[in-house]
Amino acid sequence: MAIKIQNLSDLTALDVQQSQEFMTQLVQEQNPNVDVRRGVLHDLLFYYSGVLATANQTNIDRYRKSNNLKSIEADPTLADTDVVDNLLSNYRLTRRVGTTASGTITVIVSSLSTVTIPNGATFVASGKTFATTSAFLART
Repeated sequence: MAIKIQNLSDLTALDVQQSQEFMTQLVQEQNPNVDVRRGVLHDLLFYYSGVLATANQTNIDRYRKSNNLKSIEADPTLADTDVVDNLLSNYRLTRRVGTTASGTITVIVSSLSTVTIPNGATFVASGKTFATTSAFLART
């Protein structure tokens, strides 16, 4: 699995505390005679069990969310290469290396003048930048 929590300090204190309390409750139910309120069990064992359980659950949640295209589109940070390739294989698709896009645009000249568009001129449309590959001359 490629999606992982890289730093345990990224976990929220509330989630860790809830996991710690859950671990404490499980041990208390199994062993009612053990004092789990304070000390080594509570402060070390249950705390770090809560930290690791929270990290594991966070990883599982992120991995589960990354198993559909809609979630990956909404949160591209889930788009790890291996995860996306595995997801696309469900639809018998494989990714190909991208190439330079090409096409034509229409420039509307509203005055009776000659317009020259130089090589390398850029146009921005829908947040994407396009550049000309050669010079163009427009006449009315």
